[in-house]
Amino acid sequence: MIVREIMTTDVRFVTGDMTIEDAVGMMRKAKVQTIPVVGPDGLFAGMFTVRMFLKKALPAYIRSGDLPDVRFAPDLPQFHETLNQMRTAAVSTVMDVNHPTVVAENSALECAALLINTKRRIRSVPVVNAANQLIGLVTGWDIIKNLYQ
Repeated sequence: MIVREIMTTDVRFVTGDMTIEDAVGMMRKAKVQTIPVVGPDGLFAGMFTVRMFLKKALPAYIRSGDLPDVRFAPDLPQFHETLNQMRTAAVSTVMDVNHPTVVAENSALECAALLINTKRRIRSVPVVNAANQLIGLVTGWDIIKNLYQ
């Protein structure tokens, strides 16, 4: 089975210059936690994820894991303020520019390996063509549901 056979081709995306608030609104409507980012040239530029957004807003000592019990963190008001300030920031300020991609001719096995073997947690893998244009998206669910059809 190859990626072309299982990928979703009706892919919603955002641009790097969109505000985080607009991107989060689109993600809420689509009920997704990750969304591809394309540049003004239409080329894949990265991924915007809820996880990365929250990570950027958290104080450094929490991001690093130095305070495992955050119930006693003194910065809750600061966290809320940071989240509020980031609403108008550009998606490009928090997107993952090193997100792995695949091409349509890759095997579903390669795609599954990317989903589980990367050092960081990823939920979906963008599918790009030779010119790096976004042409689809593959999630773990896409792989599993096609195995059991």
